[in-house]
Amino acid sequence: MTFSGVPNAQNMDALAQAGLSKPIFGLDKEVYMGILLQRAASSKYRYDPAKGTKPSEQFAAVDPTPDSPGIIQSVPSPAHPRSSFVSVSGVLSSVPGYPINRHTLAMSAYQNTLKPPRSHLKRDARLAAEGEAVFRRAGCITCHAGPYLTNNRIVATDVLGTNPSRARSFKKTEKFWGPPLMYDYDTPVPLPKKPKLHRMPLNGMSEEQIRLAFAHGIRRAATRRRACTASIGRRRTCTTAASRPARSRGNTASPGRSNPACCRIRPKVCAR
Repeated sequence: MTFSGVPNAQNMDALAQAGLSKPIFGLDKEVYMGILLQRAASSKYRYDPAKGTKPSEQFAAVDPTPDSPGIIQSVPSPAHPRSSFVSVSGVLSSVPGYPINRHTLAMSAYQNTLKPPRSHLKRDARLAAEGEAVFRRAGCITCHAGPYLTNNRIVATDVLGTNPSRARSFKKTEKFWGPPLMYDYDTPVPLPKKPKLHRMPLNGMSEEQIRLAFAHGIRRAATRRRACTASIGRRRTCTTAASRPARSRGNTASPGRSNPACCRIRPKVCAR
C-alpha cells in the first residue's frame, strides 16, 4: 500500500528525473528538458528555441509547482535525486497542507476496498480440471501456488524465459541507488528543514530479490553463468525449474558428484 504511487502519476512525470538525465540517458539536462517540452500539448509549456533562453528557464517561468522536482505536486524523497526501494523516481506525490504521502495512502486504502465483480461465465468442471492438470504438468504450480496463486517471489527471467525489458529499464539505477529511507508519516508538506527519517523495512525481501527486481548486478551473474556452462561442457546440462515439478527444485546431481556452480546462481535443476 505504501508504494502505490503510479495512480498519482509520479512515475509519469518525466521532468522529475531531469537531474538524472546525464547518468541515465547520457543527455545534458537542458537537452533532455528541451526534448520533452518542444512538443508539449499546451503552448504554455512548449519550449521555443527562438526565445533564446534555456528550456529550464522557460519552464521555470510557467512552472505551476515551483517547489516540486517536476510538474506534479510532489516532494523529493530522502534519497533524491537518487533512486531507492522507496521511490524509483526519487519523488513522492504529496500535496501542500497535508502530511507526506497522505493522498497516495488514501488512494491505496480506497483501492483495497474494491472487490472484483462476480463472473457471469458458467464454469465447466471438466475443462477446469483439465486446465488444472496442464497448470501442474507445465510446472506453473511451482511458483503460482497457494490461495493467491503466488509465492510472492521475483523469479529470474532466465528461469521463466520471459521478456526482461521491465527490469532492464531500471538497471542504470544501480549507479545511483540510495538507501530505503522515508519521512515519518506525520511530516508536513512543505517539508521542514530537518524532517525526521526512518529506514523502511523490506518486509522479508532479500538483497537478491531486490537485485532481480531492478536488474542490479545482472551482467556479472550472466558472466558467471557463461563460465559455468563452458566448464560443464558436454557432461551436464542445466534446465529451468519451471519445467520440473516442485520437488525437483534444488540439488539433484548424481551421488558422489558435486553440483555445477551455475545451480547456485539461479534456481535451476541439474540433470545428467
